[in-house]
Amino acid sequence: MNSPGNGIPDLNREHLLKHLVGIEAFGESSGWNHSPVLLAITNEPVPGTADEWRLAAGSVDVPRRVWHDADPIEVLDALLAQYRSPASQAVAVLISYNNPHTRIVGWAFVYIMQSADGKEARVVDAADEHGGLYRIARLRGAAPENEYDADGSVYAETPTHRILLQLVTATRL
Repeated sequence: MNSPGNGIPDLNREHLLKHLVGIEAFGESSGWNHSPVLLAITNEPVPGTADEWRLAAGSVDVPRRVWHDADPIEVLDALLAQYRSPASQAVAVLISYNNPHTRIVGWAFVYIMQSADGKEARVVDAADEHGGLYRIARLRGAAPENEYDADGSVYAETPTHRILLQLVTATRL
C-alpha cells in the first residue's frame, strides 16, 4: 500500500473501474475470437511529468499450452505458480525498472466463457491491492454489466478473483 508521504497517490477504485470498463470496450471493438489475456494494472507517472499519474494495463503473455482447452481457473493457477518463482519476481521488479515509481496495483483477466444458458460472455475479472474485486461481463450482443465491491464487501467472490488476489500478493514490490 502506498503511503501519502512517498509521493505516489493511492489507488482510486472508481478510476480503476472506469479503466476496466475501457478494457472491456476495447475487447468488444476487437472481436470475440481472442485468447485469454492477463493484465498487470500499474499506477505510474505520466511520461515527462513529475506529479501526474495514470493507470496502465500491460498484457502478460499467456502461453498457448497454458490456456488451450483449459478453464479460466486452470489458466490462472498455472500463471500464479509461475509468478511465485524467483525468476518471475525478477520480472515484476524489471517492470518498474524504467520508472522506479511504477507499482503493480492489481491484476485483470479477460476471457470468454459460456453463460448458464449457453451464450458466450466476455468477462473481465480483476482484483486490486486493497482486496477490491471487480467484474465486467458482456453477453455477446448485449451491453456490459459492471459489479464491484464499492463498500469493501465481497459481492460474489469467484475462484478467479481468489487467484487474482494471490497474484497481487505474489507480485507486490
